[in-house]
Amino acid sequence: MAITAIIVSALSNYTLPDVPGSSVFVSTDNVSDNGGQNNLNGYVVGTSSDGSAGKLKVSNASLKGVSVNTGFTSGTSATSVTFDNVVQGNNLTDADTITSTSVVWSAQGNTDANGNVDVTMTKNAYTDVVTDSSVNNVAQVLDTGYTNNDLYTSLNVGTTAELNSALKQVSGSQATTVFNEARVLSNRFSMLSDAAPEVANGLAFNVVAKGDPRAELGNNTQYDMMALRKSMTLTEYQNLSLEYGIARLEGNGSDTAGDNGVTGGYSQFFGLKHQMAFDNGMSWNNALRYDVHNLDSSRSIAYGDVNKTADANVKQQYLEFRSEGAKTFELREGLNVTPYAGVKLRHTLEGGYQERNAGDFNLSMNSGSETAVDSIVGLKLDYAGKEGWSANATLEGGPNLSYVKSQRTASVSGAGSQRFNIDDGQNGGGFNSLATMGVKYSSQESALQVDAFHWKEDGISDKGVMLNFKKTF
Repeated sequence: MAITAIIVSALSNYTLPDVPGSSVFVSTDNVSDNGGQNNLNGYVVGTSSDGSAGKLKVSNASLKGVSVNTGFTSGTSATSVTFDNVVQGNNLTDADTITSTSVVWSAQGNTDANGNVDVTMTKNAYTDVVTDSSVNNVAQVLDTGYTNNDLYTSLNVGTTAELNSALKQVSGSQATTVFNEARVLSNRFSMLSDAAPEVANGLAFNVVAKGDPRAELGNNTQYDMMALRKSMTLTEYQNLSLEYGIARLEGNGSDTAGDNGVTGGYSQFFGLKHQMAFDNGMSWNNALRYDVHNLDSSRSIAYGDVNKTADANVKQQYLEFRSEGAKTFELREGLNVTPYAGVKLRHTLEGGYQERNAGDFNLSMNSGSETAVDSIVGLKLDYAGKEGWSANATLEGGPNLSYVKSQRTASVSGAGSQRFNIDDGQNGGGFNSLATMGVKYSSQESALQVDAFHWKEDGISDKGVMLNFKKTF
């Protein structure tokens, strides 16, 4: 007489208790219509960190659909483990169809001399499982340093797609927002400084504060920014401008798994512009910029049962030199058009950093740099109309002529000191552009102004529209 703990239906999928050490009995009287066998489809053999496994006692059963979980991996760094007698009984078939619940491990079932089923779990190389070439390097490093910490056990995911995604997050290759936002912030300062109204004696000042739509970045990041410009006349034909700005940032960090985001910090901007005028409306313009960003950031790691936040302090420095020739044409009274062409050289240096607060998932990143040369072709339009109307527009674009980026490497705490290459997908060779437009109407009692812009550089873009209306009572 068989002792029945659970009746197994041939028509249902199920998972019996994942409790290693327990024995579950199944009645041989309840069989399927398919050859008189019990249906075990969906049964999961639970394993534990102490090396034990749950056991099922059943006879006349096919083991198709049976799988073994990876709970045992938290207790051993072995890459091959055998569990004896996970299914016990008579007339057990299809032992070779037993699978693993994780794509990282392979299960091999076999029937022993007593008719019971043993299963050997063997770890697959991450490099043999992943299908995304961008994670091959980190997969190779993880294979070399395999052990049984939180990082490695978290990678026992069910599908190849999940493993690809997990390794991208582990490597930090998707953490690009902080770098991009710093680039955007530099362009925001340029616009704020250019729009600064003159106060007196060539001194111009402009400010934007948190709460203003112009002071918003991605991931709910906001900033206060001040721009100061001093213009001087050197000679009859030469002008010089000095610029300085500072911004204080606050943000909520990353809002996307694998990405990073700004939580705080500050940026400073230094600029020097020189203009030399010639006859017939021609001019030669040169500009030098140096920006430094000291930003606090957080990176989100979220897949499977993992939900970690890694904090870091990042420093980015940006140096730019721009030279262009221009000629201004007066089409009619109040309407000027200025075509220009030139070249821009830029160099960005991002310092290395060490993450904290994420345990085995903390990254140690080395410094990286990129250097680019861009061609510049553009057209400016300025209109000063009657009855308080005015307008301005800029259309600029040009291909990237040269782009060189250093290879960044990183290590992850859970895999020791071994380093792997980082591919963040940032590439040059594209078409950079800038478009701005502004229309303004002013009278003694009111003022209306509409401004719009779109900026793109190396695939990083920013755009916005602003409507301002002032009424004097």
